[in-house]
Amino acid sequence: MTIVKRYLSQNGFVRIASVASTALVRDTLPKGSISPLVATLLGRAITASVLMVSHLKEKQRVGLHFRGNGPLGSLFAEASREGHVRAFCAQPAALLPEGVTALGAGLGEGTLEVAISQPFQQQPHRGLTSLKTGEIGDDIAEYFQQSQQIPSIVAIAAMPDEQGCAWAGGYLIELMPGYDEDTVSILEALSQTVPPPGEQLSAGGTADTLVSAFVGALDCTPLADETVYAAHCNCSKARVLNSLTTLGPGQVREMIDAKQSFEVICHFCGKAWSLAPLELRRALKQMTLH
Repeated sequence: MTIVKRYLSQNGFVRIASVASTALVRDTLPKGSISPLVATLLGRAITASVLMVSHLKEKQRVGLHFRGNGPLGSLFAEASREGHVRAFCAQPAALLPEGVTALGAGLGEGTLEVAISQPFQQQPHRGLTSLKTGEIGDDIAEYFQQSQQIPSIVAIAAMPDEQGCAWAGGYLIELMPGYDEDTVSILEALSQTVPPPGEQLSAGGTADTLVSAFVGALDCTPLADETVYAAHCNCSKARVLNSLTTLGPGQVREMIDAKQSFEVICHFCGKAWSLAPLELRRALKQMTLH
């Protein structure tokens, strides 16, 4: 069970979100064969999405879309305040070029688009920044600085294994309006001494222990939060039927005449959907009525 632990400093200058996301990442990673590179970067993106959405209000969602010129092409992770999480990568078997060791080269140069969706809004609010390193955590921190002018510390780690993820987790620390230089000094000092998330998680660290030094030094109070984050895909036959509109009546009619089924695989959960010719006829009738 994955729950984000949240804290707020007594002076209101700092808020913290921390999570041990191993089980969530394992369940959310795309089904089928994916490379260790993809498992690592996508695991980090999944972790980042739940950390970011944890501070939002009910029925809001955060979508992180990384696009680059590297072998991954793009990857996407989305989390809702109700605890629904999904993710995919354009090239799930991508590998680093020979001789390259920096994980950020998997994405290369490109952009991060952050979409924050709110109820009753037709279009989400979108923020766009250039990728700083392609290693996810640095790029999220750059987004906060450039798009929202919020100084932050983003520390995220994920380690792949034969199950997809050996461990994953991290924390997000944000400075709030009105912060003072003493608070900045404390954060800067701690960031140099607190062991990185990967080191802590590999030794059995939890969401609480990842940030215990920050919580103690900044006199933080835990915030109640019972949201459980879990893999969830909203694909359905209705959505598959709706996707036929992108083909147009002509192509649908050709499939019917050839007695072919329309088949599609969800790139989030890997589920295969199939529409038989009879269902295509019904869909075609609806398309021609509009």
